[in-house]
Amino acid sequence: MLSTHPKLSGRLGVRIEAQAPANRKYDLDNVPKAVLDSITYSGLWGDDSQIDELTVIRLPPIKGGRLHVKIRTIE
Repeated sequence: MLSTHPKLSGRLGVRIEAQAPANRKYDLDNVPKAVLDSITYSGLWGDDSQIDELTVIRLPPIKGGRLHVKIRTIE
């Protein structure tokens, strides 16, 4: 575990905004698996099975590419 912060507990919602570095085809459904597995490995949460809501959005390409991830707890 890499994180020095307490793990997020409870039910979670995740929003991922993906911008590719170039205007090329890519499967949007491949993005969340890598992102969620990386966050799990970092130790931010116990397991990605805590996620009850997942939104993945493709935005226009941007130089260098970009991923923006927002995590919130669900009451």
